[in-house]
Amino acid sequence: MRNLKYKLYTKIKAIALSLVVFKNKILSRLTTKQSCKIVMILGYQRSGTSALISSFEKDEDYAIYTESNNSLLMYKWLLRPEKNIRFFLNKTKKIITKPISESYIRTSGELFEEYKNYDIQYILLVRSVENIFYSNSKHDNESYGNDIEKFIPLYNKRMKNTLTGLDKKNGLVIKYEDIIDKPVIYDKICDFLGLKGDYIFRKDSNLGLKNLSDNQQTILNNRTLEIKSKTDLLVSKTYEKLGIY
Repeated sequence: MRNLKYKLYTKIKAIALSLVVFKNKILSRLTTKQSCKIVMILGYQRSGTSALISSFEKDEDYAIYTESNNSLLMYKWLLRPEKNIRFFLNKTKKIITKPISESYIRTSGELFEEYKNYDIQYILLVRSVENIFYSNSKHDNESYGNDIEKFIPLYNKRMKNTLTGLDKKNGLVIKYEDIIDKPVIYDKICDFLGLKGDYIFRKDSNLGLKNLSDNQQTILNNRTLEIKSKTDLLVSKTYEKLGIY
């Protein structure tokens, strides 16, 4: 009986969401105004993006929309087309979201182009590739399991997409490990984005660095070197901009 009630509740909830999404789509087609501040949190899965977006929950001025298979903002883990959610965005005014799966299908530049008439800011979190690979393999977030040979080309492709077209004026590129080692960096992030935050980060377990073999770590580092070089440069420029030395 309880399972039946839950299934009925879930179905009613899905229908209600579909109706709201349809209404927003219709009203969006009648709307030309594009007015909303959108803070986008970018990065690869298991790089600290969930902790970061959760840390902003105390800021009541912003509506938070994390990744979702089906929500007002997202469908199948991707942002709905801007033309279909324009009314919703204008009504909401300030949003924090985490569209990290966009890197499967397009560059950051292409993403920002679609939302170019909005006030966009972003923060890209980067983390050691060893820890990202190990954490993803244990959480089964993607189809490669613990196969490095499948992980590396996917990682390089998605990170290249993420790094392509970043607007350096409106965003930050931060190392996840640095937020933990130097909490003042988190305060600088909040100041730059104009957000109220709550520092909730825990010490990094570094399980990838601890558990992967030397050979595995060498392969990961050598074959993702181009991405690391680019992110290190962007991190350096971000810290210079924020006055972090």
